Amino acid sequence: MSPSQDAMSIIYLRDSIAKDIDQPEVQDSLVKIARLVTPGSRVLDIGCSIGALGAYLTRARSCEVDGLDSVAEALEMARPNYTSVKLADLEKESLTELYQATSYDYIIFADVLEHLRQPFSTLAQARNLLNPDGKIIISVPNITYVGVILDMTAGNFDYRDQGLLDRTHIRFFTERSMKQQVKELGMECALVDLVELPLQDSEFGSYDFHNLGTSDLELYNKATDAGVYQFIFEVSSPEESPSVRADRTLLRKPVLRFNSAVYASREGLEFSESQKASAEMAMDGQFHDARVDLAGFEISTLRFDPSDTEGWILIRRLAFFDAEGLLIWSWDPSDPLLKMAEPHEAQIMWPETASEPTRFHGITRDPYIVLPIPPEKAMLAKSAEFSLAWQTPENVTPTIEIARLSRRLLQLEQENTTLRYEIEDLRNSSSWRLTGPMRSASGIVKNLGTRRQSSQNKPKP
Repeated sequence: MSPSQDAMSIIYLRDSIAKDIDQPEVQDSLVKIARLVTPGSRVLDIGCSIGALGAYLTRARSCEVDGLDSVAEALEMARPNYTSVKLADLEKESLTELYQATSYDYIIFADVLEHLRQPFSTLAQARNLLNPDGKIIISVPNITYVGVILDMTAGNFDYRDQGLLDRTHIRFFTERSMKQQVKELGMECALVDLVELPLQDSEFGSYDFHNLGTSDLELYNKATDAGVYQFIFEVSSPEESPSVRADRTLLRKPVLRFNSAVYASREGLEFSESQKASAEMAMDGQFHDARVDLAGFEISTLRFDPSDTEGWILIRRLAFFDAEGLLIWSWDPSDPLLKMAEPHEAQIMWPETASEPTRFHGITRDPYIVLPIPPEKAMLAKSAEFSLAWQTPENVTPTIEIARLSRRLLQLEQENTTLRYEIEDLRNSSSWRLTGPMRSASGIVKNLGTRRQSSQNKPKP
């Protein structure tokens, strides 16, 4: 929250909350915080930035919202959405003095405390501004997120321009450490929501999933909070009764997971996100069944994306059904048309027997196969079912791994050929010919310098 010479560089640009507020699957801290605020409340939004939260609470929930931030440019953008705004540095100024004789139903610290040297001192000040039944809502990053753990296991702890290890983060939290610190302030702290994020969608997504072994899956899947990107806490003054505010029942998703999807396209059109039905699967080596709804899609062609990341997937079943639940088409490894379908950024190892699953290897994070289903059948599809399992490296045979490496070698050779053509085009360009004399002069100067240095270093007789 400290001002910066280049203030605009630290303005947090957040999207509108209204479009996501009714989407339960959306994993965004501001959206989840907005859902906790009762309509008609008086709210203090600390670290309000450009005012995305204030805009929603004011317009959609009829709240009276004050905003505070340390970046003047951000406040100017936020001003229309707030009753009042203040420019302040919480490292130097006191909340109690800034808001004397003011009381609030909610005080919100959305992704703020990690930027403060004394975050709990600021929380203690905020307590004095609450109504008797008022609440402080906090979102903070989880330092035990699986991406941080994997990075640290590899010997890395690299700060970034954004994310959990943002360069401006100076404090780090776990669920236990936050609750303990708040308890020491004499306040109650309950975990009320989570922001969960698959590893491949985070800033740590460059991790090579081929390196995940069975023991890794077991270790990380047992870590309760490893899939949690941010915690959302509700803090309040102690109640007169001896009861303690309880955590909400928050079911956590598998720590490591991949996304499988079916895409539908209309005749002559490309596949798009608007006609996508997907399901999350755990990376635990076990088969998982899923069903997705295709009703309402306009279909002439169907595409299957077994995974959204590189690695091996076992396909045990894929089937499409019409509105009456009758089978339209199913994955059959013996189908010659299926075998002729060219996978995109993927490699398929067909089973030797019908009882074995098909091995599908995603070489990149966008592997898929367009299914050879006749349009007259595809247009009848209303649902799809599939059974898939993530396969760890220990279960990949040498033959399969050699095939994978061969495909990678072919890709590198193709890239090398492309670079050669680009270099040749550059050398044949007019700009290359025009700069020829300059490069020659530079070479002569370099050679003279080398000769002079060699002469100076030659031993004297």
